[in-house]
Amino acid sequence: MIMKTDSDQGTITDIIMGVIGAVTGGFLMNILGQPGITGFNIYSLFVAVLGAVVLIFLGRAISNKR
Repeated sequence: MIMKTDSDQGTITDIIMGVIGAVTGGFLMNILGQPGITGFNIYSLFVAVLGAVVLIFLGRAISNKR
C-alpha cells in the first residue's frame, strides 16, 4: 500500500517481501548504529516496513534501467 505495488501480486509474495524486508531493514539499521529487529513490537514493525520499502524501491530502480 505504501509503495503502490500491483494488486495482483498475491499473499505469498507479500509475506516473502515482508520477511526479506525485515532482514533488509535490520541490516540497514545495524549499519546506522541502531538495533535491528528486537522482537515482536512496533519498532521492529517499523524496521521491517522500512526495509520492504527500500527493497521495493531498489527493485523498481533496477527494473526500470532494463
